[in-house]
Amino acid sequence: LTELDAAGIEDNPMLSPNGLTLYFTSNRQDNQKWSIYKATRTSIAEPFILEGPLSVGNDLDHDCAPFLSADGRKIYFYQDTAQKKGLWFSELIQANTPCEPQ
Repeated sequence: LTELDAAGIEDNPMLSPNGLTLYFTSNRQDNQKWSIYKATRTSIAEPFILEGPLSVGNDLDHDCAPFLSADGRKIYFYQDTAQKKGLWFSELIQANTPCEPQ
């Protein structure tokens, strides 16, 4: 997808069931830190528009490998911090805005 290509690496894409939202991992802002990004489109015939990184952790976390629940209401991801590593999830609320990871 050339519309989402940037400096750095894009990886681990996850498309929503309706095909209108794409979550992916990238280190585009900082080659040392991985974040989960969200891009949307109004129809499957349109290109994606990048909305930016999700706030599922803090600025020091490495968040990657997004996976959506079947109903599209939760996003699961791997988080690597100085204190902990593991799988987490966050409920998507208010037009796919994530809340605190659990």
